[in-house]
Amino acid sequence: MMEKGEFYCSGVSSLVGRYGEHVLFMDMDGHSLDDTIKVATEIIHKYMLSNCYIFCSSKDNHHIICLDKFDFGSLYSILKRHAHKQWVKFRSKSEDFVLRMSEKGEKPEPSLMCIVESPYKMRGKSNAHRVMLNKRYGLKIKKDEYFDDNIKLKIHVYRTRMVKR
Repeated sequence: MMEKGEFYCSGVSSLVGRYGEHVLFMDMDGHSLDDTIKVATEIIHKYMLSNCYIFCSSKDNHHIICLDKFDFGSLYSILKRHAHKQWVKFRSKSEDFVLRMSEKGEKPEPSLMCIVESPYKMRGKSNAHRVMLNKRYGLKIKKDEYFDDNIKLKIHVYRTRMVKR
């Protein structure tokens, strides 16, 4: 028998400060870790992205974060080809992509699985998102000349539903 649960979660926004730019967030529901790594590798080379950070949000559900900054149209173009379609459709209405960072009912907070390294350094990157990843996950992403000086992040607290078995 299944019962529905309603929970509050917190998540971080893809928005970079007040500039109208976004970092690349991808929700990869229904993808294994291997498939998610393949997608990250593909987009790194196709779009000349910097490193991608892969998180497990639950079994066969993953997130990809890349700190490169994009305008909404460019980001949307990448996401609609590669990310979970329902998430893109829902989140694009508000032009604010959010990835869960907290527990969700009995699901633990997402955990860092791996970093897909890139040879490319072509775009500006979000310092605030860098600091968040360093503090929350113990990473040591160094600030270089590609990072902006922004230190503000938008955090969402939202109600979500989950089916428990």
